[in-house]
Amino acid sequence: MDALCGCPLGEVAKAARMDGRLAEEEGMTVGSTTQGGSHSADAFNAVRFDPDRRSGHVESLFFKVNDSEGRRALWFKATVLSPKHYADQATASAWVTLFERGGENPVLRETTPFCEASFSRTGLDVRVADLHFSQGRIEGRVRSGGHELVVDLSYDGDSAPMVLLAGLMGDRFSWPRFKLASPNPMLRMSGFYELDGVRTDVDGWTGMQGHNWGVAHTPSYVWFHANQWHGGESVVVEAVAARARIGRYLSPPVCLALADVGGVRYRFNGLLQGMTNRTWVSGMSWGFEARGPGARMKGRVWAPPEAFVGLPYRNPDGTVTYCSNSMIAFAELDIDAGGKEPMHLTTRQAALEFGSPTPPPCVEFAVL
Repeated sequence: MDALCGCPLGEVAKAARMDGRLAEEEGMTVGSTTQGGSHSADAFNAVRFDPDRRSGHVESLFFKVNDSEGRRALWFKATVLSPKHYADQATASAWVTLFERGGENPVLRETTPFCEASFSRTGLDVRVADLHFSQGRIEGRVRSGGHELVVDLSYDGDSAPMVLLAGLMGDRFSWPRFKLASPNPMLRMSGFYELDGVRTDVDGWTGMQGHNWGVAHTPSYVWFHANQWHGGESVVVEAVAARARIGRYLSPPVCLALADVGGVRYRFNGLLQGMTNRTWVSGMSWGFEARGPGARMKGRVWAPPEAFVGLPYRNPDGTVTYCSNSMIAFAELDIDAGGKEPMHLTTRQAALEFGSPTPPPCVEFAVL
């Protein structure tokens, strides 16, 4: 989740001024979360990789799926990796990770040449090996490491996309170098999956769908998404904090956040806000505090080491960003917005992902 990666300070300031103007024009503090507007989910799901470019590229379209009890979750991904200067060697991978509280978290991955995969430039229509994502459906199979997962899920949802740097997400902007969006931040899932012949039925599970892309993974970041709460509150929250590499050093963190509360979107994601929002990390726990006009949000997200999977994400230049991901993280959140009664929310079905230039010693990393 790149906020400042490789961006000169003058360009940061220019982007901040542009982001501020867009915030004023678009009413960035509060808005409706109904579907529509100038950017649809289809637009945010269109693949960005161009095989004719040789600058290097990484891209991921993914789904998070959680059961209603907070015991199980699945994470499906279709990814692209194009080495710098060697776009003809680009590959595509189909991934699935299963999380079970107190159990094993197997990771399956199949990789093929990019030319053998299919990614749409007009919306969500992806096929890598035998895994297929389309509008309203996840289906197929992934085989890896002696495991086989078969999946057939249908999904629906009508929430508007969540985009933490909405004003600067256009592909005509070279900054930020790594972009992220949640085209479908709230979904309902039904169907089944089957791991090594053991079938699990999925009936009304909660999910989300995201997309990120750029020239490299951010060297240091935290990402959080939650859309299920113990009290059944209609709240969706997404937040990110990122430190970019500038020369040999990492920048101070930039923290951005969005919250949908009962159909109203509260925005804490202006770039200047991001530079003043507070963020802190302690072990595998992340805390943040974000403020906007008339609104405040404070959160803490954490998970024990055994609830994470460790994945080495290759960059186009051959370096690695080490991703520690949990889809069964705990979170507590306080929201005080718009003169309404303050809310205190808790969940154990949150997504929490740390990225770092070195692997944390407490997380076991998959050998892929």
